[in-house]
Amino acid sequence: MDKERILLSRVELYKMVWSEPVLTLAKKYGLSDRGLAKICARMEIPVPGRGYWQRRKNGWQIPVPPLPPLKKSIIREVYLKKSQGPLTSIANPELNDKVSFEKQPKNRITVSDSVTDSHPLVTKTEKSIRSTKPDLKSIIRPKARGCLDVRVGRDSIDRAMRIMDTLIKALEARGLRVTIADNKKFATCISVMDEVIEFCLEERVKIIEKKLTPAQKKEQQEYPWRYGHEYDYIPTGILSLKINGDGISDIRKTWSDGQKQRLENCLNSFVIGLIKAAEKIKESRIQREKRELEWQERKRRNEELEKMRWEEEARIKTLDKEVSAWSRSQQIRAYTEAFKIAVIKLHGEIVPGGKQDKWLTWANKYADRIDPLVISESSITKDEDS
Repeated sequence: MDKERILLSRVELYKMVWSEPVLTLAKKYGLSDRGLAKICARMEIPVPGRGYWQRRKNGWQIPVPPLPPLKKSIIREVYLKKSQGPLTSIANPELNDKVSFEKQPKNRITVSDSVTDSHPLVTKTEKSIRSTKPDLKSIIRPKARGCLDVRVGRDSIDRAMRIMDTLIKALEARGLRVTIADNKKFATCISVMDEVIEFCLEERVKIIEKKLTPAQKKEQQEYPWRYGHEYDYIPTGILSLKINGDGISDIRKTWSDGQKQRLENCLNSFVIGLIKAAEKIKESRIQREKRELEWQERKRRNEELEKMRWEEEARIKTLDKEVSAWSRSQQIRAYTEAFKIAVIKLHGEIVPGGKQDKWLTWANKYADRIDPLVISESSITKDEDS
């Protein structure tokens, strides 16, 4: 792949990370998003948080933080190699470096014939597994909490402990810490490139149907319902290291004894598998988070639309109510005017302070009170009371 080395100032890189997503920008320079984020951290450059670009895409106006003055770092420029093609998994520099390291003969992981000064996790696991009875399939796994996920026959315990001890020490020498998940009784975990991966060591079991004695065969012919299929489970001595979990499809997940190789000779390949699994999990997590953000954004838009619909319905109801009240007030005024004409025609006048005069005054005030276009003391009092 043709690459061009360019020099970027701190200000230039700051402008770039706020002009497009870090993941997209990193691919242009043959980096992982984590790798570019580390460069920005060393140069004290703020980067967009999760969900920033999705929110921008959806029209949110989010202020960009200013580039702060340097406090601890003295790095003001950085050389990057501009990539002329898309970044593929194998082109990821962080992944490449780790894979290359495992392929070098000098870094080969070798399992010794005996364990000296075993790792604390191995010591605890071996103590528990040796005191545990085999299950119905002749397999033993430790019963105490905080042990490694090991599932083997009794004859394979020594070998399994040597493999796990060597593997864990090799992983820790590479800066990778092995732990046991708190939320599960057995779950051997390791953090690779900020992603947590579970793995186990297990022994393959051979299943053989039990043979009946001559007496049992004779009885079976007479009473066939008494006999079902029964099996014996025999540990084969074939051990496997397996990567467990979701989001790691399309990659190798099992390393086992074969006709020409032993599991002890596959530990570097298994470490490479852990590295590739971490990258796969990261990709799955990013896609999952993207879908989650998109779902949240759809939910937010739907809630806004629902709120707008509810507000529109409320406005319409208010308008209908006001139009009805206004129409009613107009009818009352028309009626009081007709009433006034009728009284004068009949009696010649409306006596001030008289019964008809008082009623007209009350009726007109009531019309004003229910008329939404008239602001009066009575309507204000009515609004306050309501």
